Parts: sequence; C-alpha cells; structure tokens
Amino acid sequence: MEALGISMQAVIQEAKQVQGTLIENSKECQSNILEYKKQIGILESKSQQYKRQSAVMNDIINLFIQS
Repeated sequence: MEALGISMQAVIQEAKQVQGTLIENSKECQSNILEYKKQIGILESKSQQYKRQSAVMNDIINLFIQS
C-alpha cells in the first residue's frame, strides 16, 4: 500500500471509522427491533381488549334480539 502512495495508517484509520459506523448502525437496528416488539405487545393487548368488547356487545345484541 505504501508503494502505491497510500498510507497504511490512513487505511487503518478509515477501516476503523467504517467499523465504528457499522457497530452504531447495528445498535440502532437492535434498538428499533426492541421498540417494535414493545409496540407489537401493546397492539396485541389492544386487540384482545377489542375482542372482549366485541363479545360483550354481541351478548347485548343477542339479548335485544331474544326479547
């Protein structure tokens, strides 16, 4: 590399910068995944609540139909 006029120190420094960027991007992706999992849990909980409310409404509707 030195013979080509490229400093090994510069190559190593740039490689370390790229590595640092990759590590940060990986951490950000992992953080996003955790946030998405949290949001999925919240949505699943809401979905169950809506199903229960729907069942209650169905019972009320059936009471009116039977009267």
